[in-house]
Amino acid sequence: MNPAPALVLAIDLGSSGPKAALVRSDGKFVSAASRRVDTFRLPDGSAEQEAERIWRAVLDAAVQVMSESKVGGGRVAGVAVTSQFSSIVPVDREGLPLMNLILWMDRRGAPYERQIYQRHSDALETWIEVHGRRPSPSGGDSLAHILFVQKERPEVYAATHAFLEPMDYLTMRLTGECTANLCTAFRPF
Repeated sequence: MNPAPALVLAIDLGSSGPKAALVRSDGKFVSAASRRVDTFRLPDGSAEQEAERIWRAVLDAAVQVMSESKVGGGRVAGVAVTSQFSSIVPVDREGLPLMNLILWMDRRGAPYERQIYQRHSDALETWIEVHGRRPSPSGGDSLAHILFVQKERPEVYAATHAFLEPMDYLTMRLTGECTANLCTAFRPF
């Protein structure tokens, strides 16, 4: 008698909310669910989502796919987490959010990022050398978001243990470990 194939829980956090899927180790699809998370947009260029709401939506979708699966005896051997890029959430040492997640479409940090390039003639060249690509001219990147928090939310900045990309935030909530990988440290496109 062959044992039941192992399962992988895949979580993808897109801009509209998380999707969860359960897939067998032999590649067969088992079940999927998605949840919507509202984006708060204001005329000042902000685009934020409630980080705790994201976390609850991920858990809710994961519980649904696990309960809908009829895999009898299969075990979850791994969890894979992906997400949109150039979005951040400042967290404390326990991985709990200190404010909303700032999405890639948020533009409030653009002026602070431009100031760096104006003050330091070699900053753009250095950025490209380190990251392999130009920063977003609209301010829709993590540096601009961090600068926004530093300049306009100094109490949050002072309390921040780490600024995490969404997949790293979810990984920290799942494991308790603050990590990053090549994909979250360097935007792949």
